[in-house]
Amino acid sequence: IDLNPVRAGLVEDPKDYRFCGYGEAVATGGKILKGLRYALGIGATNRTDAEMLEYYRLKLFGKGVLAKHGDSKAARISEDSLRQVESEGGKISLSERFLTHVSMFTKGAVIGSKSFVEENLRRYSVLTGKRHHCQARPFSDDTTADWESLYALRGDAAM
Repeated sequence: IDLNPVRAGLVEDPKDYRFCGYGEAVATGGKILKGLRYALGIGATNRTDAEMLEYYRLKLFGKGVLAKHGDSKAARISEDSLRQVESEGGKISLSERFLTHVSMFTKGAVIGSKSFVEENLRRYSVLTGKRHHCQARPFSDDTTADWESLYALRGDAAM
């Protein structure tokens, strides 16, 4: 399923498609990792979340290079991309994960420290005279990344 957007020609890297579990796991970590851990089975049981994402990325790219059974016209991951991912050990840099998260974080109006986000909401409310149901929410529940002090102005509880 995580390779469907690649095979449909929508993205070249499955992490860039926000509506697949892998893309969500790269961007936000958190709850989706439990599902990936279960799906990967025994190969993921003794790995940290970060190691599990690396392991799964290597598996995805390895499978994505192959033609889908019965559909030789489906797009595939390039051999060059596979070699690049293999040379990186499946790792995605923190900056790349951050950019992935930001690109999927379309409802966030302000990103910064909790006090920065709250101050901007207060100022916006004063300027518009409107009371908003938004609040500063943690930028991500990803425990594998180093941005736990970032908050975003969000109106919903979903990440």
